[in-house]
Amino acid sequence: MLDFICLNLLVIVYHLQLSIMPAEYSKNPVNMNRKQWEKEKSWNDFIDSDMKYCRGVAGDYEHFLYLLGELGYEVKQGVHLAVKAEKMRRFRRLDTINEEYTKENLEEFFAKGSYAYESPRVLTPNVKYLTKPKNDYQQKFYAKIHRMRVVEKCRFQYKSARFKEDLERMHMLQEEYLFLCKKDIKSSVDIVTKIGLAKFDIQRLSEKQRNLYKERAEQKRKSVSENNFVHFISTESEYRNQLDDIKLEKKKLQSEISIGERCLNETLYVGLLVPEDIEIGNVYDVKVPEKPWYLKKEERKGAEEIREEKAFTILDEEMKATFELDSFDMEVESDGINLAYNESTDTVGEIKVLEVANISTIEENETILYEDNMPQLKAVTKESYKSMTDKEKAEWIGIDGNDVYGSMKRFHEKIHSIGIVYQYSSDETEEFCRLEEANRKDAGTNWNYRNQDKRR
Repeated sequence: MLDFICLNLLVIVYHLQLSIMPAEYSKNPVNMNRKQWEKEKSWNDFIDSDMKYCRGVAGDYEHFLYLLGELGYEVKQGVHLAVKAEKMRRFRRLDTINEEYTKENLEEFFAKGSYAYESPRVLTPNVKYLTKPKNDYQQKFYAKIHRMRVVEKCRFQYKSARFKEDLERMHMLQEEYLFLCKKDIKSSVDIVTKIGLAKFDIQRLSEKQRNLYKERAEQKRKSVSENNFVHFISTESEYRNQLDDIKLEKKKLQSEISIGERCLNETLYVGLLVPEDIEIGNVYDVKVPEKPWYLKKEERKGAEEIREEKAFTILDEEMKATFELDSFDMEVESDGINLAYNESTDTVGEIKVLEVANISTIEENETILYEDNMPQLKAVTKESYKSMTDKEKAEWIGIDGNDVYGSMKRFHEKIHSIGIVYQYSSDETEEFCRLEEANRKDAGTNWNYRNQDKRR
């Protein structure tokens, strides 16, 4: 009976041309239509490739989480790990994408020390094999391809997760650029002209195709009336070849129209400042950020606490052993017992002092990474930073106009070291640009930035 009811429901759905909603979509339908839901699901492959790469190049679990943040993901820790990029509406649990990314499996992976290196996923075409642009209009398309390639080369610096949609469209952008070069397009007016000519050619070919159909139908009628099927059959292959050529040419023209319309609607603005002297080279050779000094400092603190606990444990065990030995010696006077206990305590205390003295101290990494001194770092706190002027902030961070990448990295590290976390990466970028502007005015030098077209 149940099977009969299900069959009837399927028949009703078929006749009414209704679509069956996927189970995963029906679980979370609040404030999200189907198109938005499918857009959210499209992040799975992108996140999975980033997870594999970060896991392969990270030194430990904390470094893995740090690298995810550097790629542009907001990481939420709890019973389950979840990430969210800037253009995602909701957090995505990693174990729903791949069971390997549960918190337990990741910790076990790094505990074993069996790191499997993963090469980064590259979606951009190889720019060096593309034809160089011949005019300013083609240069705009070429510049976006180049910038996206820089994003994948320096994915941690530019937080590549923010450019997910642009990166996944790079094969289409390359197709548009090759169309401009092949047709020698110089402006949008040329594209409109090419589209008009292509539509005219399609109409001409459609008329030729209809005439071909009519002629073939007339030949068939004559063959039936005159009983001359031999001639009709012998010309069949020629007729089919002519028809296939027309269809193929119409398909090419329709493709050109589609690409031309995409060129007119293409968004070329990226909002990404790329240094002129940057070298891409091998895009698979990505510079992975090292574990930041403040995470290493926590590790050192934990190691020292463990060593102190071990030293106290040794002291307690020695004291217990002394009491046990003295309890069996019933003939020793109380004064002698106290003297033996004091001597054993002094001995154990000396052992502890020697062990603590032999603990190796690790030099601080701040001077190596940023060439700053420790007193300066300790003097600045989250509260004092907010009360500082832009000039003082720029001097404390060490912003250098000749090294934008290094300045951005120092700014990010120092801001996080004093506990300041921005909700959006754009807020952090705006703060850096303001400090850079203050430093530039103080230096009194002329900075020559690219024009608006090149910055796009």
